[in-house]
Parts: sequence; structure tokens; C-alpha cells
Amino acid sequence: MYNFSFKAFTFLSLIIFSSCQSDQAQEVNYEPMELDFELVKSLEYDYLGRAFVMDYSNELNIIALYDDQRDEIIIANEDEILVQKKLSGDSKNSYGSRFSGALFWKDKLIILGFGAYHIYDLDLNLIEKVNLPYPSATGLIGWFTYSLIVDDWLIYYADTNEERATLEPPADPVVIWNLNKKTLHKSINTPAGIPMVWNAGGTGMATAQFAFANENLLVLYPNHPVIYEVNIQNGTFEDSIVIDAPTWNMPDIIKQNVENVIETIFDNLTYPSFTFLFANEELIITAFQHGVPREEVDKLPRNMLGGPKWFELENEYRKPKLYTFLGNQNVAETEINRGIQTWRGGYKTTNWPLGKEFKDEEEDFIRFYLYKPVLRPKSEMNVDSAEVKREEND
Repeated sequence: MYNFSFKAFTFLSLIIFSSCQSDQAQEVNYEPMELDFELVKSLEYDYLGRAFVMDYSNELNIIALYDDQRDEIIIANEDEILVQKKLSGDSKNSYGSRFSGALFWKDKLIILGFGAYHIYDLDLNLIEKVNLPYPSATGLIGWFTYSLIVDDWLIYYADTNEERATLEPPADPVVIWNLNKKTLHKSINTPAGIPMVWNAGGTGMATAQFAFANENLLVLYPNHPVIYEVNIQNGTFEDSIVIDAPTWNMPDIIKQNVENVIETIFDNLTYPSFTFLFANEELIITAFQHGVPREEVDKLPRNMLGGPKWFELENEYRKPKLYTFLGNQNVAETEINRGIQTWRGGYKTTNWPLGKEFKDEEEDFIRFYLYKPVLRPKSEMNVDSAEVKREEND
């Protein structure tokens, strides 16, 4: 299923039980593991404002950022900002009014809009607009893993309903698009039995997360504790990994109140979910967060979103737990604090060093820290590294 490098096994103690009969199955137990993060590089730019990481290119050593206050896309190398532009609006260089992903492809940046993607050079000049057969189903900004580029494949979660007023989920929402041929390669159906949150014209919390490892596309639906392995060439489900997260009861289709969008946001607080998916040649990592009890959500005032009580409930009930897998075996569970983080380009990126106290102060520069996730035997973890792991503040 998964082929791991020799390095991945240097810190594993294998206990193999076997009988004299050659055909008897072998049971493998891993030494207790802890997930740790090694700082690979830190980046600092002279910039008054705030920005979020959308993608990082190891090949070009450049980073794509988004300033949501100025509504600007930024491209920087490891030393300085190279270009920053506002690309929304009605100009010839615009991607439109909103986007759901910004990803590097070779020496270009692709911005995934609602019904098309826009190809830009690294000076953020528009090269081409390419229409897609199905629009992106999420309006969420693209520092999440709702879209992915692997080689010449664009993978995204789509709204395949012809009638957007419907309350039914899309039929084949996972789209694999050939960027070279500019054609639809495959659209993949949703496996049966997956709880979905659906409202007219959008999937809400049903939007899948994507990662890629060992020649397979990994698909994780946020309300279902299974990671599906998909053959990217033929679009078939090859295998799956079950996540031993706390179970919950949810109907197959959760039809939200489309006439009261605000109430649906409060409803979403009650749903447990998986919030991202990361994979490399050795590890698969996802994060699970509990739902807030309905009785607590019902007490929240409806005249505002957020506020002290809202965030108090999120911090109390929705503190994420990372699940780390070697192959299909869960080898580590790690509680972390909530915070802005990006899992792109093989790294976990934050805008505050792990293990340090976060200070919400306006400065005339922005910093980003790129960490590589690694597994270590618990016996090798020292106090300092454990603190770095647990004190995740952005």
C-alpha cells in the first residue's frame, strides 16, 4: 500500500509475532510515537499589514500570500516581496470577485475562481482564463486544502448540480482536471453513507480535503472518519484508512436553513469535523475537532457572530487533535491549540514560532515559519520539543 523510506523506519521498533507456519499473518506493533515539528526556515518581509500563506513552491523557493484587508495577492522569494497586486474586480487582469484557491503550477500561479481558473505569470500578469465544467463549491479562501495541484492535475471540490436551487448534494463532486489538455479527466462520486451538510448553491461543511502521497489521491470528507485512497489515473477507490476519532450521530443529508444563513453558521458549531489533510512520502496527518454541545450554542446571542463567549466555546470544545498515520496505522495523537496554519509544499507554516507566547502587536514586517512534521519515539522527546509541539500559537 505505502512504501516508506528507510529513514522512516530508523526510529521504529518492530515487534513481530509469527508462528512456524509460513502463511500465518504477521502482526506489527510500533513503538509509541510523538509528532514533532522541525523548523526548516523562517521568512521575514518588510510589510505593514497582515497576510496568509496560500502555497509554497519547493522548486522555485517562492511563496504565495493573500492580504485579506487589502485584497491583494503577494508573491515573494525567501528574501523579499517580488510583486503584490489586487487582482479582483472588473479589470482585464482580474480573476473576478472571489477565489477558492491559489496554487503554483510549474512557473505559474493558478487562481481557482468560481467557474474558471486563471493562469498568471510570476509577475501576476494574466496569461489565460480557462472555464471549468463545474464551479468550485466553496467560497472559502484558498489557504485550506480544498484544492490541489499534482503534476499536471488540478483537483478541486465542485458543485455538479445543474439546478443550483436544489437541496441535494452534488453527484460527482471531486473533479480531476488535466491542466495540459484543458479537459476534464475524471469526476468522482461521493461514497455512500457519508454525512453531508448541504445548502442551496454550496456544500458548507461537506467540502472534501485533498492530499497526495505514493501515487494516490487522498480524499477526506469533513464529517466522516475515513481517508479514501483514489487512483488518480482511473478515478477508482483503491483503499481506505479508518480514523479512530470519537463517533457521533448525523443524518446522511443535513439540510440547512437556506432562508436563515446566520443560523446555519451557528448550526455548524455543533458538527464535529476534520479540518485539513496533509501527506508526504512517510506520514499522513489530519486534525479532528469536536462539535460544541447544542445547548451551549443555543445560549449564544444571535445579534453577532464571534465575540468572547463564541471563542470561549471554540477553545473549550473545538481544540483540535492531530492524528498521524504510517501507512494505514495511527501511530500518534497530538492535541494542539487553535490557530492559523497552512499545510502546503510539505511544510506546516505559521506566522508565529511554535512554543513562543503569541503577541498581537502591529509591526512593520511579517514573518512565516516553515516546519517539517516528524515522528519521534516518545523516549526521545525532551521537554523543549514537547513544548514546541503543544504550544501552537499563531
